[in-house]
Amino acid sequence: MMLRPETDTIFADREREIPEQVASIRAGHWQSGVGRTLRGRTLGLYGYGRIAQAVATYAKAIGMNVQWWASDDGRARAQADGETVAPSRNAFFATSDIVSIHVRLKPTTRGIITADDLAAMTPRSLFVNTSRAGLVAPGALEAEVAHFAWQTFDAKVLDLLYGEYHFHDAHYVEADTLDALIPMLDGVDHAQAAQTLNAYNAAVDDGTPFDPTILDGKATQGLPLAKSNWAQRLEQGPFRAYPVTGGITFTYGGLKVDQTGAVLTGTNAPIPGLYACGELVGSVFFNGYPGGSGLTSGAVFGRCAGYGAASI
Repeated sequence: MMLRPETDTIFADREREIPEQVASIRAGHWQSGVGRTLRGRTLGLYGYGRIAQAVATYAKAIGMNVQWWASDDGRARAQADGETVAPSRNAFFATSDIVSIHVRLKPTTRGIITADDLAAMTPRSLFVNTSRAGLVAPGALEAEVAHFAWQTFDAKVLDLLYGEYHFHDAHYVEADTLDALIPMLDGVDHAQAAQTLNAYNAAVDDGTPFDPTILDGKATQGLPLAKSNWAQRLEQGPFRAYPVTGGITFTYGGLKVDQTGAVLTGTNAPIPGLYACGELVGSVFFNGYPGGSGLTSGAVFGRCAGYGAASI
């Protein structure tokens, strides 16, 4: 029986912002926040099996509320055991602060998590899948996360932006005041945008000096999603907003490979027929990285792995 303690670790890691706080301390600063507590939050467990029940035990021990969704048989067993079952599938996803999937991958469960399920979740909720990627319907995650945001700056930091922000084809909108800028932000709720910007300005710590050359610990206080460093008020016009989206440059951790791109075991023996490159390869970067190095790593290790695999 595999209890999957890493599942509960993921909950604490993300909600308590542990990586961000570790980075701040390593940079020589005080802890910049505490994240959000798990006590009193609602954990939604999809699948009523042994692993999910073990996760529920840990979650209840730290004061989380647990609710369930599963197959008809699974929901019936959960109710018979006195567990809380969500009144509907939509309510399960909509009211869970964290949704964790614990279902075996088989033909009847492939793609069981749909785009509608993910769309029902709140913006601050967390989706955790330590089972199998195939449980999520193709395109469902992409449809949910392939959104964009408006990255907003005021005049006092424009000269600090990367060169890409000043390219001739860089797209942005600009106005002399925030009130004039907000109606120009297409694709967002303008009233909510105003509320978010005002709340951010009110939360900035004015007692810590701004230093763009280090992780300065100049943070916001009291926001659900904290800014840990370089927090300055948006107050000096003109103001610019750039439409941006997310992407993966690379990961710090990953698989260990040899010079041919072959994946190595814990004893450094090549696994026959298994090669890796790109974000899968670990131990390439530590702490920081120079610009363009992610693409360089992908090209170098991709060539190594390609030659290695072709030589089989």
